[in-house]
Amino acid sequence: MKFIPFFLFSLLSLNLFSQISGVTIIGRMPQRNDGEIIAFEKPIGNYPRSFYMNQKDNCQIINNSFSRTIPLSTSGFIYVYEKPFYKPFAKLFAEPGDTIRFSYTDNQITFSGKNAAFNNLYANKKIFTAWDPDFSVNDLLRNADSANEMITSVQTKRKEFIEKYREMLNEKAISEKCFKVLTNEIDQNLDNWLGHLAENARIENFRSRENITLDLAEAQKLVEIQNTKYNISNPDNYASIFLADNIYMTAWNMEQKARNTHRTVKRFWNKYDDIFKLTIGNFGVIDFIESDDYREIFVADGIFSALKFMTVEPKSLAPVFKSFVEKYPNSVYIGPLAEKLFDIVPEEISTPQKNNTNTSIFGKISIYNSVTGLSLSNDTNIPQEKSLKEILDRKFANQNIFIDGWATYCAPCIQEFKHNPELQDFLGKNAVQTLYVSIDNEVSVSLWKKLIADYNLKGFHLFAGPGLMDSVISLFQYVPRYFIYTKDGQLTRLEGNPSDKKRFYKQILNKINP
Repeated sequence: MKFIPFFLFSLLSLNLFSQISGVTIIGRMPQRNDGEIIAFEKPIGNYPRSFYMNQKDNCQIINNSFSRTIPLSTSGFIYVYEKPFYKPFAKLFAEPGDTIRFSYTDNQITFSGKNAAFNNLYANKKIFTAWDPDFSVNDLLRNADSANEMITSVQTKRKEFIEKYREMLNEKAISEKCFKVLTNEIDQNLDNWLGHLAENARIENFRSRENITLDLAEAQKLVEIQNTKYNISNPDNYASIFLADNIYMTAWNMEQKARNTHRTVKRFWNKYDDIFKLTIGNFGVIDFIESDDYREIFVADGIFSALKFMTVEPKSLAPVFKSFVEKYPNSVYIGPLAEKLFDIVPEEISTPQKNNTNTSIFGKISIYNSVTGLSLSNDTNIPQEKSLKEILDRKFANQNIFIDGWATYCAPCIQEFKHNPELQDFLGKNAVQTLYVSIDNEVSVSLWKKLIADYNLKGFHLFAGPGLMDSVISLFQYVPRYFIYTKDGQLTRLEGNPSDKKRFYKQILNKINP
């Protein structure tokens, strides 16, 4: 693997990018402090959605505002982030040469200028409900007796929505390019919903819960109708951020057909299934897609998302990237992928002992404060076969402990951290300490440490690791999950979340003061 840094450096030194223009984004954020960093994700090539975040595009808030011109080679969707850069607070459509303005106050975003009519709907998740507040693909499926009837119902709604946006185009409230992109966004958004619903409509529990009357044969027919429309490369499909998801569903269906008909397909990408098993259940299924363009997009999207969400150890992606370059030597994704990997891989390779350092924290208690950072506490070498309850009994006997179960990939968990200052004030006044328990995969240690610091998660921390993972997941079942451990050794699950302050705090008081 030692060839990777030079290999990536060589790629970075090539002129891989075509001449590009830029888009200027101006944001007014009166509730943010000067010096805070704003970051952007932007599209690459002819596919308007990627997880490509270039640190060179970052800017700072000055006088409650920022203004940044970022290189942009194609029209598409830009996501705007603030620390910790996990979930975008703004999403917008932009074309090269545009100037986009918005204000962001009390978690409400308002756009002005070109295509603001669409961006305001898109940012507030109203591209459908603005025209039909009660719209639901689930309802259409419940009322359908056949696959053809379902397709007809969806197409009828599609025409209604597109007609509304055509009126906006005629009124010059949106541009031609914006109209084309949002038309395809409507198509593939509906297809994505319908594809997942059709898959689930073959599962008895789902059919019973959702009152689906469509029989199994018609549900299978619906799946095939939806997925096969992506078998042939259609340039319009590139305009949707759902393309990668729809490609995956199509590939899965084509794999089933190949098995049923005993058709032989030349395999290549399946050799990387284990690398992506936590994020893409069947990465190699892309071999069943006939379009080489779609395979290129799918693989690049998989690498970008793995890098962003830290679900794959970065150095494990190096051979995948090398195969990508060999397969698609002229791909517009090579430069950005090389740039991202070059920032990460050399460090991982040059310090092989890093993984040993990470494993030293598995199943052990760490302590974090804003002055000294994260460090192992004394007497923390808990045998890995122990359960969380046994760790609590050993380490925290005769103490009241609030347990916060979370993971770095869990957006609702991170959303709840915004309520931490008030929660910690309440717990401190009631002599309750906090133990944060992470159920992350071991390759996410760096992101785990980063989020602890970003959200100033003062208190005790436990990264479950392989030895404790099964018992902790069995206890939590899902995250976020909260428990209270009391002085008498009782461990009780709390209902709700810290954001539901009154009810949540009352439960804690009832347990520590029976």
